[in-house]
Amino acid sequence: MPLITRPVLRRTTLAAAPLAALTGCRWGPADDASPAPTPTGSATPADDDTAIAADALQATTYVAALVAEVAARHRGLAGPLADVTLMHEAHADLLAEAGEPADGPTPPPIPATSRRALALVLTEERNLQRALADGAGRAASGTFARALASMSAAVAQQRTVLATLPVRQAP
Repeated sequence: MPLITRPVLRRTTLAAAPLAALTGCRWGPADDASPAPTPTGSATPADDDTAIAADALQATTYVAALVAEVAARHRGLAGPLADVTLMHEAHADLLAEAGEPADGPTPPPIPATSRRALALVLTEERNLQRALADGAGRAASGTFARALASMSAAVAQQRTVLATLPVRQAP
C-alpha cells in the first residue's frame, strides 16, 4: 500500500506545540543549579562563558558597524537594514552584561554597488551566525547557551529576509 504524505497544516503545528513542551524539555535556570566540578588550576565555567560572551560581543559589534556603514552609504538598503541594526544593538546590550568586548578589526571598505554591499553584509551575517552558534555549543551555562542559540537563529532569520531583497546595481 503506498504511503500518502500530507502537508503539515498550521493548525496541526499549533495544536502539537504544547505537546512538545511536555516531552521533557526544560527551560530556565534549572540547568545552572549545580555546576559541574572543575579541576584545580583550570578556568571556571563562568570564566569560560565570560570569554565566549566577549568574543560574541566583539563579533556582534563588528557586524553592527558594517551594517551601519552600508546603510549610511547605500540609502536604498537603509530601510531593510534598520531591523538588522536594532537586532544587533539588542544582542550587544545583552552580551555587554556578560563580557567586555575585545578590540576587533574594523569593517572592510564598503563596496560601491548596493548588490555587492548587500553580499558583503550577508557574508558577515553568516559568519556571525556561525560564531554565535559555536559559542552556544561551548557555553557552560545552559541559559547562556540558549541565549546565544537564539541570537544565532535571529541572525539566520534576518539573513533570509535580506537575501530576498531586490537590489539595484547602481550605488
